[in-house]
Amino acid sequence: ETIALTDTIYPEVRAVPAFDEIDSLIEANDPIVKAIEKDVEVNKSRLSLERALALPRLTGGYHSQTLLGQAYRGVHVGITIPVWENRNKMKAQNLAVEYSNRRNEEHRVEHRFENKVKYDRYEALNAAIVKTTGFLENLTTVPMLNKALRLGQITSIDYTNELSLYYSLKDRLLELEKEYHVAVTELYKFEL
Repeated sequence: ETIALTDTIYPEVRAVPAFDEIDSLIEANDPIVKAIEKDVEVNKSRLSLERALALPRLTGGYHSQTLLGQAYRGVHVGITIPVWENRNKMKAQNLAVEYSNRRNEEHRVEHRFENKVKYDRYEALNAAIVKTTGFLENLTTVPMLNKALRLGQITSIDYTNELSLYYSLKDRLLELEKEYHVAVTELYKFEL
């Protein structure tokens, strides 16, 4: 029984834009970048809270107190100046903001490098496909080899060698196309 293959051609791949454009698309959709940016925002909010807590606080109200049988009543006003209370908390929060910013930058640089490696692989595979396709177009095709063998223009060893070269290049082209499509998928996986 024969197996019917209905589709043996890779689907058309949309054009991959220049590196800077694809890199910015990947960065814009990177969940780790979004999480780190949220962490930066949270640390900045905490820093502003610590600054607010370091400001002097006013208290006021009506106060009543009884000492040794005497009652004291009246308006109570006070001010609290936190001189040492939040000093280390502010420093710690400043360091947390700085750490979050550096972590964000480090991730962006690392991610850009990874994207560049993927993009370079895509370009190398594309160039290899073009080169291999050019070799295959310049080689004698199988019908021409069959005709040359029948007419005695080439020996059976030459025929076998040429056919072997042709099919190995054809296999290599298919392998390169598969790797090319995997590389393009790696570049566009942020859309999933």
